Amino acid sequence: MNFSFRASRFAFLLSAMCAVLLLLASSALADVRASVNISPDSGTVEDIFEMVVAVHGDPSGSAGSPKFEDSPNFSVNSLGQSSKHLFINGETTSVRTFRYQLIPSSSLKPGTYNGPKSYFEVNDNKVYLSQPKIEIVGGKAGSPSSQLDIDLTQTLSDPKPFFGEQILYEATVISKHNWRNARMSEIEYDGFWNESFGDESQISKDLPGGARMFTLRTALFPVKSGKIHVPERSLTIDLRLERPSPSRRRFDPMWGSLPDAFDRYYQTVSKRLVAEPVYADVRPLPTPPAGAQSYIPVGKVTLAASVDKKLVQLGEGITMTIDFYGNANLRPLQLPKSGIESTKDSFKVYEDEPEIERFVEKNQIFFRKKFSLALVPKKSGKLKLPTFKLAVFDPKTEQYYWLETPERVIHVTPALDQESLVISAPEITQGGTSKQQVTLLGEDLLPQHVGKQVLSPASRVSNSLFISLLLLFPALGFAGNYYGRKLAAIRSNPALAAKRLAMTTAASALNTCVKNGSADSSELLSIARKYFGDRFERRGESLTSSEIKSIISKQTNDEQLAENLAGALSQLEHSQYGAAIGLASSALTPQQLLEMLQAVEERATR
Repeated sequence: MNFSFRASRFAFLLSAMCAVLLLLASSALADVRASVNISPDSGTVEDIFEMVVAVHGDPSGSAGSPKFEDSPNFSVNSLGQSSKHLFINGETTSVRTFRYQLIPSSSLKPGTYNGPKSYFEVNDNKVYLSQPKIEIVGGKAGSPSSQLDIDLTQTLSDPKPFFGEQILYEATVISKHNWRNARMSEIEYDGFWNESFGDESQISKDLPGGARMFTLRTALFPVKSGKIHVPERSLTIDLRLERPSPSRRRFDPMWGSLPDAFDRYYQTVSKRLVAEPVYADVRPLPTPPAGAQSYIPVGKVTLAASVDKKLVQLGEGITMTIDFYGNANLRPLQLPKSGIESTKDSFKVYEDEPEIERFVEKNQIFFRKKFSLALVPKKSGKLKLPTFKLAVFDPKTEQYYWLETPERVIHVTPALDQESLVISAPEITQGGTSKQQVTLLGEDLLPQHVGKQVLSPASRVSNSLFISLLLLFPALGFAGNYYGRKLAAIRSNPALAAKRLAMTTAASALNTCVKNGSADSSELLSIARKYFGDRFERRGESLTSSEIKSIISKQTNDEQLAENLAGALSQLEHSQYGAAIGLASSALTPQQLLEMLQAVEERATR
C-alpha cells in the first residue's frame, strides 16, 4: 500500500513538471515574431528573387526553421541562416535570419502572383507566415540576357540524323562578365542513348573582346525514329557586374590623384537563363541487306582479327581476337552466333566477356570493343577458324557496307604423348577376398570423466557464462555505435543511399509501368540498368546485357540466373536497336523483370 502511494505521488509530480515545461515553452513561443521580405518585389521570369524570414525572440531556436508548401509558380533554394543577439535598453533579444532564393517558373505570364506558403511547426500545429506578393513583368526591349551580355543556348550538331547515328549536343554559356555559382539543371535525354565525354565534358575558353565561353557537351544516339527533342534547360548564375560609383567631389586633390579604377565598384546579381528546346527529325534506316544481324551499328567502323598461334598440338588451345573500332555505338554489338556454329565440329569454343573502351577524338566519342574466343581443336589436321560477317550503315553515303573477318586456317598436329589411366586396386589376400588397409588417423584426445567428480553437482552459472554476460552490454554498445555510423554514412552518401534503395526504386518504377500500361523495351531497359548501376555502384545508363551478365555472375555465383537475365535484356536491346525500326513491344513483362531482379537481390545479399 505504501509503495503504491509513493508511485502515484511520483507520477503526479512528473506530470506537473511536464505541464510547467509545456507552459513555459508555449509562453516563450508566444513572444516569437516573424517577418517576411522579398527583394525585389517585381521582375521578369529570368530574375531571381530573395526571400528573407527574420525570427525575433527565439534564442533557443525552438521554433525550428520555416517549411514551404509546394508552389506551382516558384521553386525555393535555401541560402543558409544566421543569428545574432542584441542588447537594447537593458534587455537581450535575438534575431535569426533565413535566406532563400525564389526562382520563377519560365511559363509564368506577366501578372501578380503569391509567393510560396511558409510556416513554422509549433506543438504539432502549423503557424503560417504572411504570403508575399511578387509581380512578374514582361521583358523590356531586348531580352534581359542580351542586356547583360550573357546568353545560354543548346544545339545539336545534326538536326536530321539517322536512327542510331552519333550527334553532338552542346549547352553553351557566353558572357562578358565574371560569374560564379553557375548551376545548370539536369535533363532527361528521352529518345536518345547518351554517352558522357568524361573529363572532357566541360570546355571553357576565352573569346575575343573579353567574352568567356563555357560549353557542356554530350554524345547522343537516337533510339527512336521521328521527331524527338531535348527539353528546355535552365541556368542559375551569379554575375559580378560593374557599375559607376557615386560622383566624387570636384577639385578633390586626394580623389584626383587616385587611379581610374576607383571610379567603379561591383555588385553581384543572380540571374536565371532558360534555353529553348532543340528538336531532331530522326530518319529511319533503309531496309537492311539479307543476312544482316539484329543490331546494326551506324557510323564508321573498322574490324581487325588475329590469332596467337597457327600451329598447335591436339588438345592445345589458341586465342582468337576480334577487334571493332569506330564512332558508332558499339555497346550493344554482339558477334553473330552463326560464325561459331559453323565450326562447332572442329573446335570447342569458349567466349570471354568482351572488353570495351572509349576515346575522345575532336567532338566525337569512339569505341573499341574487343571479343576474345578460346578455341580448343577437336581433331588434327588443317582446320578453318570461325569467320564473322556484320553489316554497318554509313550515314554519310547512306548505304550499308559489310565487315568480315578473313578466312584463316591453323594446323593441328596429333598429340606427341598419350595419357595413361592408372587404376589402384585393393590388396588381394590368399583366400581370394579383398580388403583395404585401415589407417589410424588419430586417437580420441578427449578423456572421459570418471570417478567422484561425475557425481558432484555442476555450478548453476559457469564462469564462462558470467564473463559473457559482463561483455554483452559493451558489445551491444559497440554494435549500436557501428550501425549508427553506418546509417549516418548511408544518409550522407548518395551512392550508398541509392544502393540501399535500388530494389525498392526498381519495384516502384515497374509497378508504375503496369499501372500506366507503358511497358516498352526502352523503359524496361532503363529500369534494369538503373537498378544494376545503383545496386553495384556502376554507371548504369550505359550497361549492356553482356556487362550485366558479368556483374550477376560475379555477385551471385549463379550462372543460370545470369544467363537468363542477360538473354532477356539482350532481346530488349535488339527490340530497341533492331534493324526493323518499328520498335515492336518486348515479350518480357514488367512482372517477369521484377521477379528476376528480386532473385538477383536475394542471391547478392547472401
